[in-house]
Amino acid sequence: MATVSHRRPAGVRRADRRNAAWQVRHDRTLELRMVWRERLRSRPTGALAVLGLVLGLTTAGTGAVLLQRSAQADRPLGTVPARPAPAAPAAPAVAAAAPATVPRAAPTGQAQPVFVPQRLEVGKLGISAPVVPVTVSAGGALEVPPNPAVLGWWAAGARPGGRAGSIVIDGHVDSAALGPGAFFRLSSLVPGDRLVVAGGAARQAYTVAAVRRYAKSSLPSSVFDQQLASRLVLITCGGSFNTATRHYSDNVVVFAVPAR
Repeated sequence: MATVSHRRPAGVRRADRRNAAWQVRHDRTLELRMVWRERLRSRPTGALAVLGLVLGLTTAGTGAVLLQRSAQADRPLGTVPARPAPAAPAAPAVAAAAPATVPRAAPTGQAQPVFVPQRLEVGKLGISAPVVPVTVSAGGALEVPPNPAVLGWWAAGARPGGRAGSIVIDGHVDSAALGPGAFFRLSSLVPGDRLVVAGGAARQAYTVAAVRRYAKSSLPSSVFDQQLASRLVLITCGGSFNTATRHYSDNVVVFAVPAR
């Protein structure tokens, strides 16, 4: 009696493996969608994740940025930039007798003028988000634009192109009504990534120097320090989401320095 082989042809086996791999990816996609829908159902319609950046600017120091983080924080990446602000150039000495013709110094390149940021671009994350000025509320919290696709620049802080101060830009990580925000993947940046802040015809490139996560209750006021060399500070929410308070537990902070 002839033996019947149950071994399937090689081509069929490869097709089965491809179908199995596709099924795994499909199931993972459905799982992520269900998680997102469950997150949306746990929040009130139209409610935004509150950033809750309490400044405490009156106690801001002029030294290095504090590196204390919450126990749940991820491993810190890079070194937080905190160089002292450059000293103002000394006034030239007045000569006893001025020469008839004042010699002109050779041109050394025009300095970048300061400008109001209007857009942030992060090529790695596909971000090209508008930036609008924001202020500090009466309760001492830095305001955040309600639209998660729009970012807020702390208007009382430094401006791009300057020599000193923290240029602070914040934004919502997501929204129950509108989904992921411009800063939804901010925590995935690593030292060396490139950012660009634009305003009108002016552009200033930055390089990520460090990524930190702080518990909201211990966000250091030195994040907003103006007495140090120019740096860009990006802030959003992170950590776990508390369904009772409707807030995230942490703030994700990215520090960047002007690109060279």
